[in-house]
Amino acid sequence: STWSSHGREELVQKDQAGSIMQMVQSSQHPRECLQQFVEAPFFLLFSGILIILNAVLVGVETNHVATHGVTIDIFWATQLCFNTWFLIELLLRIFAWGFWGVYCSSEDRHWNAFDTVLVILSICDVVSQSTQLGGFVVARVVRAVRLLRLARVMRMLRLMY
Repeated sequence: STWSSHGREELVQKDQAGSIMQMVQSSQHPRECLQQFVEAPFFLLFSGILIILNAVLVGVETNHVATHGVTIDIFWATQLCFNTWFLIELLLRIFAWGFWGVYCSSEDRHWNAFDTVLVILSICDVVSQSTQLGGFVVARVVRAVRLLRLARVMRMLRLMY
């Protein structure tokens, strides 16, 4: 009786170990999970909403500068938050799909390159504003280019619906 209960216990342990191994083997690679995350409708919708809000901010800031001749710190801080998110979004896509997948083999490679240029220009704009290096002409050009990101939102909406 002792032998048989010990044998059953050993079989149960082996079965549990086998189940764990199956779970580990069948679980997705972290990169696949990240790919599903960045392509999920919620993530795309959230990014699209932030792009629209960023465009509204650009319009409000441009109007404020045109009216008062100067910008205020809240615009800079808010733009810094948007730029941080857009940089994180870009990095998540690169981590998910790899550099080659994002910039060479993806159907969206042109949009990804466009986003990268926008992120770099936006970061340069924030840095120039924070160090008082940038002129208003450069800042206006960067803000106008940021509005082009709205085209990406329209494309995302078309793909989602």
